[in-house]
Order: sequence, then structure tokens, then C-alpha cells
Amino acid sequence: MNEKLRKLQERKLTLVNKMREVNDAATFDEAAYQRMSDDMASIEKEIERETRLSQYEDAMNEVRDEPIISNPSTNAERANVEKEKRYQDAFETMLRMPMNALSQEVRTVLNTGTGSEGGYVVPQTYLTTVINKLLNMSVVRGISNVIRTSSTTNIPLGANRPSFALIAENGTYGTTNPTFAQKVLNAYKLGGIIQASDELIQDSFIDLQSYLTNLIVEGIADQEEDYFTNGTGSSQPTGFLVGGELGKTTAGASAVTLDEILDLKYSLKAPYRSGAVFMMNSKTELAIRKLKDTTGQYLWQPSLQVGAPNVFDGKTILINEKMPDIGTTNKFMAFGDFKYFTIADRAGLEIKRLDELYAGNGQVGWRVAKRFDSKVIQSEAIKYMANA
Repeated sequence: MNEKLRKLQERKLTLVNKMREVNDAATFDEAAYQRMSDDMASIEKEIERETRLSQYEDAMNEVRDEPIISNPSTNAERANVEKEKRYQDAFETMLRMPMNALSQEVRTVLNTGTGSEGGYVVPQTYLTTVINKLLNMSVVRGISNVIRTSSTTNIPLGANRPSFALIAENGTYGTTNPTFAQKVLNAYKLGGIIQASDELIQDSFIDLQSYLTNLIVEGIADQEEDYFTNGTGSSQPTGFLVGGELGKTTAGASAVTLDEILDLKYSLKAPYRSGAVFMMNSKTELAIRKLKDTTGQYLWQPSLQVGAPNVFDGKTILINEKMPDIGTTNKFMAFGDFKYFTIADRAGLEIKRLDELYAGNGQVGWRVAKRFDSKVIQSEAIKYMANA
């Protein structure tokens, strides 16, 4: 933890203690508590920004990943390590040099990783780095069931829970028990173009792969999070707000009450509640921070650890800024067990260098493409709340 984060956390702890004193006082000072609550929101925003900035700085300073097999023990393992190293070196050369300047040897090595989009599939260690960074940046990815496959074909998955029944001794198993349904994970393409100056590329002190990794992750994470949350399932992934089930509709079109949040929580079946979390955006969290129970106690509880989420009624609150705001008919809050939300990363990540398109501006472009999909496998495992 850097010094600034440490001081911010100390300020947060001091403020929490003061909020507790005001909350437990014989006479409750609503105005004072609200001022401290607003200060808490401001401090948490600072902590979030500083934490994210530190992650970026760490990523830019990191050394290139080592091969997956660091100490190969067999001839086959050594051959695989050497092959991966050759491809990684050739890939780095392709990122830095114009395509028409590549040697035949480099071209031959790269051709072993030509992708369906005409670009080159990134080395396995590079892909692993990208996926790990996506896990750190994406709220939904971090708690969901993520699978990786080299295939771009559709993947059928079991959907509904099987239905079993008692069977008499030596009895016959019913043909309808258990029953199964299937959902299919597709392979939607997400992509874009990254531009950089010729000078940056030619600077040998710049770790170009790390530089590109961070830009790729930022671009992918922002778009994926939106699809994971709000995707319609029509020519795009299915988000959990579409694949989940309605748990509660509020009485008001632009507000939420404590009882309604508790109704949402208990609309989820008990087997799912043990691993469930709340998900909402920052504006919604601010609204529920002001809600009290019948004894005047706030059910929202601030975290005392850097990077740890806040809690409501004993359950973790995860902030996903792609969630809608509180408003007419909006699905503004979710509560569920996201192990039943599956994300599929398909057939690696492809990068194609574009030498001519931006040459007039003294720049090079890299076209990036990634295939993925998402679906709620058990719709009853994730409930959402919508405004009237």
C-alpha cells in the first residue's frame, strides 16, 4: 500500500468512528451524520482512483511474463517452451516493425498463429496477462464463472436444475425425471483500433507489449462490463439484468425503501443467498446509505479495509457503474449468486498491425479482435429490482 492510500484509509477509519459516535448518541444529529456520510463517499472515490492508478503504474513497470513452464524437464516441454519463446519474440518484432520489413523467418513463425480475422493470435503468456488484468478491472468477471476455449463454435450448457423424485424399492425411474434444458454460448466479436506514434514504437525503453496490454484491457473491460450487465442477447451477449429474474418492483418510480431491498434479498432462494452479493452503481449506493431500520440503525456498513467492498444487511455491495440509475422502470439493483453467470472467452485474442492507414499522421495502428459471450445459466440465481 502506498503512502497516499494509507493516509486515505486512516481518514476513513477516523470518520467511521465519528459516524458510530453520532449514530449511537442519545440524540441523533441527522445533519452531522449526513455531512460525514458525504465525506465518506468523497474519501472512497479518492481511494478508488488512487487504487486504480497504482494498478496502472504497476502494470507499466512490470517485466514481461515468464514462460508457463519455467523449468522444463522433458524434451517435449523444452520444445514447447522454445516454440513459445520464438513466437513471442516474432510477435514483439511484428508490433514494432512494418509488415514489409519483417524477415522471412519472422513471417514463418508468425504464420503458425494466424487468426480468423487475418491478424496474429497473441502468445499464450500475453493472453493470460490480458485475461488476468480483465479479472481485476471487471466487477462482473471477478465473481462469475469464466471459461476459456480455443473453439469459436457454439457451446451448449445445461441450464435448469434437474428435477428428482422418490422412487420405490425396485421401482421404475420416471422418464421425465430428471429434466434438463440447454443454453448456448455463442462467439460475438468485440474489437477496435489502437494508434501510437512512430516515436513511441521505436523507443526500445518502452515495453510495447505492456503498453498495448493496458490499452486493450481498458477498451475491452469497459465494453464487456456493459454487455455483461445490460446485453440484450440479440446479436450480442446476454447480460444478467436480462437473463435474471424480477425479484421486486418498487412502489415509487424514482425511489427505493429499506423494505423493498429486503424483499429483493429474500426473493432469492436460500441455496443461492449464501453466495449472493448486491450489485448497483455509485448513485444507488449513495441512496441506500441513508436508509435506516426501525431502530434508527443504518444497515449500510462501510468497509475498513482498502479495496474491500461495503456491506448492506450483511451482504457485500459491488459497484458496477454500468448498472442503470434509480428511475422509472429501470433495473437499478441486482442480488444474486454470480457463479451461475457464465462468461466464455473464445479462440484467443488477435492483433493485426496497420502500417498504411495512419502513416500520414506518423502513427501506426493495431486492430484488436476478441470473441466472447455471456449468459445466466440459472435465471432464478440472480434477481433484480426495478422501479415502477
